[in-house]
Amino acid sequence: MDNVNENQLIEFIIGQNFFEAFKKVLSDSSLRASHGHDIVTLLTVLVNYRKHESSNPYIVELSLLADELALNGYGQVISCVLTMFCKQHLLNLTELPSSSSWFSSLSNIVGNMFISEELCYRSQQISSIVMQDHKSELSAINLKLCLLILTCIAEDQYANSMMHDTNLTFKVSLHRAHMRHRKIASEKMSKPQPLATTLLDLLVEFVVSHLLKKFPIELYLLCIGIIHRIIVYQKRCRVRLAYQWKELWTAMISLLKFLIYQEQNLIKRCNFFELALQVVNILNLFITYGDTFLATTNSYDELYYELNREEKVFCELHALVLRYASLQDCEYKEDVIRLLNALSNILAIIKHFQFKIKEWLASQSLSTPTEQQILEQIQKNYDLTLKLQDSLDHYERYSERPKHVFFSLT
Repeated sequence: MDNVNENQLIEFIIGQNFFEAFKKVLSDSSLRASHGHDIVTLLTVLVNYRKHESSNPYIVELSLLADELALNGYGQVISCVLTMFCKQHLLNLTELPSSSSWFSSLSNIVGNMFISEELCYRSQQISSIVMQDHKSELSAINLKLCLLILTCIAEDQYANSMMHDTNLTFKVSLHRAHMRHRKIASEKMSKPQPLATTLLDLLVEFVVSHLLKKFPIELYLLCIGIIHRIIVYQKRCRVRLAYQWKELWTAMISLLKFLIYQEQNLIKRCNFFELALQVVNILNLFITYGDTFLATTNSYDELYYELNREEKVFCELHALVLRYASLQDCEYKEDVIRLLNALSNILAIIKHFQFKIKEWLASQSLSTPTEQQILEQIQKNYDLTLKLQDSLDHYERYSERPKHVFFSLT
């Protein structure tokens, strides 16, 4: 039976309420070893039974559960399953196709955030394997589920605090897809670092490795949404994460470049303007509020350098958006106009510094400046005024209804 809400046996169990018995099994190490996996699986089914139609006692009981032994037991079951998954991935690694392993890294990030440090570590590994495999229907569902879990985690204050805690560092094995323009091992073991750093590495890897003709835009919207939530947390709490932000900026710009070049293919089947707007708003967060969360003063210089280095991408995006804004029957007109407004500060930065740099090059009779020379000119010419853009740190909190109800029933 595909729909759990039509299962009469589940309705009977709901009426009896076996929660205390389940809690006892999870609290006892020997019982948990024999039945823990089945109990957690059954609880997952029970809490989803008609949860939008009537009161579900299992949801109430689970949300109020304060028994430390039971909670730790619950976490250990999840950790054990993820550990087994990661071990299986390592055994099969040589047999897997090169594009089939993003799930491993993703799982490694997710699970360990629920209860314990050990669980945190295991779940980040499994995430990486999942994210490299989205071609089959089942793997795409698994990947979406992982991204939804990460979305909920990225919205949680406690989880974010834990992920950004510099005293909690982990080595996590992340799968890296084989790509023509880079020569790296398929598995990369990170140095000990906060989970937020590893999660950003994982999401950046997803962005650069899934720019495919059959573009998974729903997964990209979830991925970019998670990045946005992490940065919003850092901005609101003034957390300065020691991260190589240039890798993120480069990935964001590469994604915009892909959307521009695949415009004719994408416009027929999806609203890619929504995704482009998310990316541009992330860049605007750095431009407007970077002083509250960037770890070094040089980070702004590097950001403005990247924006100017890729000026062609933003000029082409601006031209594309202007073209669609002028169409009377554009299906995505609202997002087009919002994207047009969101580009204003980036275009102003590019225009300002391009003029200053060209002026300096002419005065020095230079045609091919070095990166360091450009950075010096950026540092000397911050005298520009930008628009204060509203709601850059706003996002729609995850809700199963109405977007993901059908997904949760399948």
